[in-house]
Amino acid sequence: MVKHCQTMLCLLIATAISTAFAEDAQRLEETVVGAGTDGVIGIEALRTDHLERQMTDNIEDSVRYIPGVQVNDSGSRFNDDGFNIRGLEGDYVAVSVDGVDQGETLNPPSFAPYGMFGSSRGAIEVETVKAVRLTKGANSVTDGSGALAGSVVYETKDPGDFLEPEGDDRHIGIKTAYDSRSDETLVSATLANRAGIFEGLMVITLREGSETEAHGSGDDILGPARGQADPLDRVEQSLLAKANFALSENFTIGFVIESITREAQVIPLSRDSTHYYAFFADDTNDRDRFGVRLNWTDLSVVFADEIEFRADYQELYTRGITSFGYSAFTPPLNDDFLRTEDRSFDQESTEYGLDLIKSFDTGSLTHSLVYGFEVRNGSGQNSLFDIRRATLSPTSAQTDFIVDPTWVPQTDTDRLSVYIRDEIVINETWNAFVGLRYDNTEYDPEVSTSFTDPTGDTVNAADFGAATGEVGLSWEFLPNHRVAASVGQGFKAPTLQDLYLGVSSEQLIDVGTGQTFTDYDEISNPNLDPERSTNYEVAYEYSTPDTLIRLTGFVSIYDELIQNTTDTIPYLQPFTYLSCGRRGCNPVTVTEDEIGRARNVGSVDLHGFELDSRFLFSERWSMNFAYSHVKGEHNNQTEDPTVNGFRSGDVLATAAPDSATLGLNYDAPNRKWGGSLFVVWTEEKDEDADASLTSLNNGEGVFHYPDGWVTVDLFAFYQFEAYDLRLSAGVRNLLDEDYIRWEVINNVRPTSPGFGFFGGAEGQGYERFSDPGRSFSLSLTLEL
Repeated sequence: MVKHCQTMLCLLIATAISTAFAEDAQRLEETVVGAGTDGVIGIEALRTDHLERQMTDNIEDSVRYIPGVQVNDSGSRFNDDGFNIRGLEGDYVAVSVDGVDQGETLNPPSFAPYGMFGSSRGAIEVETVKAVRLTKGANSVTDGSGALAGSVVYETKDPGDFLEPEGDDRHIGIKTAYDSRSDETLVSATLANRAGIFEGLMVITLREGSETEAHGSGDDILGPARGQADPLDRVEQSLLAKANFALSENFTIGFVIESITREAQVIPLSRDSTHYYAFFADDTNDRDRFGVRLNWTDLSVVFADEIEFRADYQELYTRGITSFGYSAFTPPLNDDFLRTEDRSFDQESTEYGLDLIKSFDTGSLTHSLVYGFEVRNGSGQNSLFDIRRATLSPTSAQTDFIVDPTWVPQTDTDRLSVYIRDEIVINETWNAFVGLRYDNTEYDPEVSTSFTDPTGDTVNAADFGAATGEVGLSWEFLPNHRVAASVGQGFKAPTLQDLYLGVSSEQLIDVGTGQTFTDYDEISNPNLDPERSTNYEVAYEYSTPDTLIRLTGFVSIYDELIQNTTDTIPYLQPFTYLSCGRRGCNPVTVTEDEIGRARNVGSVDLHGFELDSRFLFSERWSMNFAYSHVKGEHNNQTEDPTVNGFRSGDVLATAAPDSATLGLNYDAPNRKWGGSLFVVWTEEKDEDADASLTSLNNGEGVFHYPDGWVTVDLFAFYQFEAYDLRLSAGVRNLLDEDYIRWEVINNVRPTSPGFGFFGGAEGQGYERFSDPGRSFSLSLTLEL
């Protein structure tokens, strides 16, 4: 619906931002940041030339020079699982591609440390991306569920990006590249064509590489003290195909196919320990999408000037297969054998959206109205298998095939969303916007042999509704000087993990009386509310054709955050039952039942400021500088001072340290060649006894607090005009700085010596989470 810059709302926002100050400054167009003519604050729009100039190879590269935005990366084989914007991360940041929501993560905190599985929302091929819009702060009116902390919106390339504006035309592009950080090679081919009413595009990309190297200072050894990255081989293939038909001057129908397959084989040498060793992993991460667009323009009807209808089907599939040798702890169970853990998560969705745009005047006010609705039908299915063989050989007899209880039940999800947003030009100096949105989400779980509900009352259907709004105002009080203020709301509907993770119950029989008692371990909470946020921002901006200076202050309040809680309820009478395991049965006497359930009791308060500045010194030289500061604190809404390890009053550990970026750019006449120099500074992260921990993965405390660091990156390009050939080269970490990013290390826990199965690190093991040392990139692009 309204979640991508091919839809009308995002086009309207992007246009407003661009025209605010970029029309007269070509260099300032490369990264558009500003309040915009409608008062929008905290939006960054990155376009193709920006991504190419910085030799962007992955989603981490795309935000490397944007303070206040990071990519979550635990340093594990599953890589990133989303973004961190102003301290909140994961599913608190909405991610979409051409308006299609990228699902949700499934990575339970109690299981994550084992490193067997981690679903991801990062299956994006940057070679198919022409623009990225990052919004800092709550913005659910525009980007829907999950936009509590902000959103990241990808827009894929179109045929018209490579063809002349009119007439029949064709384009052939071939790109090859190498990146020493992961020994990656890339080959990408782009074909575009227009003939009559038809216009088509195909982008095919192949990547082959290995693990992203750590800095060379760590030890190449086995176990959790390992200081080098675990060996990994990966292959990624992607296809983007589009076909558009202009059936009339004002009606176009378009079709899209997008397919991404990522496969990786990993040898987790850092996991080797006394009883668990010889690890090998085989991982798959796929995303497939099929869509259709209908677009009517230049309409002469009272309710719309332009209408777009879209329909999309998408499947997200993540699978992790982990094999390892296992040596039991006690005789006679001490014969070594091979274990294989097979984990997967499959998400399917079908989305239908209708967007309408109408411009009109009421008196002296000019309105740009966008409104519409979206219907989304989805499903999620998780599977867990445990396979055991007689010996360490993978060809030995299979002794067990265990279907483990799934983390969540197979669940169907239905969502209906309606929205309206108006951008208002009041006069030459005042602009405003206002928006409203309502979402209703229903969950229908299915009990099965792999997710049981023996008591019949622990797994429940659920229904949630959320209304959000936004309002903003900007005033140009002097020529080139403007102030803006906005209030935006965000919400996140509960995920399957929030609702159903670990839900279980059983019947216990008193060995003395035969009486039956119900033991509720975890129960779902159908009365959960969506998590909510409100973001307040004020900004001052000075803007001329060659200068932009913007200072923003913000306060964000997150309420109704979902946390696991425990209630203790006494039984009417004590009783004794038999607790049975693989070593036999033992009598256990109980007097009370501990019941876990999710509740809306978490709260976080954030505040900070950001500085953005860009200077065009001449047609050849430009500079940009940005700074970000954010602090957060937990404020749990419960009498229990500690919920899930989050203690009320403690600082938010996921808030990144202060950071700054300085960029210097040069372009020769006619842009035949040019270069960019970037300096990135990040403050030291001090150990804080009041830091609440993000998950059980570091439940014993953060293993290592990194020092501050400074890196220097250098990029250059040369255009061989006679051959339409572009050569680009880059050196990252020019000074060979040995550093670790906080967003990578803050989720690493200390582990017991010799026991690496439960993840973590010991000794100098934190060094394997460091970024690469000095690295080189090279690319050649030929256009025919």
